Amino acid sequence: MRAAPLLIAFCMSLPAAAEDHTINAMTIALTLNRPETQWVFNHICAPAKMLEGLGFTQGEFVDAYLIVSQLRWDAAIEALNKDDEKESMRSLALILHGMIDAYWPGRVERDSDGAITQFKDCTALGNLPGVLKEERSGSGPIPAVRDQVTESMSHVIRKW
Repeated sequence: MRAAPLLIAFCMSLPAAAEDHTINAMTIALTLNRPETQWVFNHICAPAKMLEGLGFTQGEFVDAYLIVSQLRWDAAIEALNKDDEKESMRSLALILHGMIDAYWPGRVERDSDGAITQFKDCTALGNLPGVLKEERSGSGPIPAVRDQVTESMSHVIRKW
């Protein structure tokens, strides 16, 4: 993975606490960004047992999500530059799915300004089968939120 050498160089310049946070975020990203577990990033839920059991925080999960999103973005652009639109779209679709699910009702807790304050636990949501069932049967975000998500997604697509 190309990110590893950059992470090592970056970590060497950080204070110890920031270095630990970054290493933890990268550990979460590398652990969960696998075919069988990447769904936690696609559907925006935190695997609380993993985070708590290994001493990881939700903040480190956020940074792991951003690391994975950057890797997906890089993969989308790289494939696009190789004229492999299908593979590029696959990577881009994962990013867009995460954006939608960040606004899916009951997926996260937000403060009065709309900032995410807490991710829901994947287990409490029924893990992947429960999340998929809820997405198929749920009505999704309210129309005003749907418009906001569509606008955000259109910005990402324009940059792609």
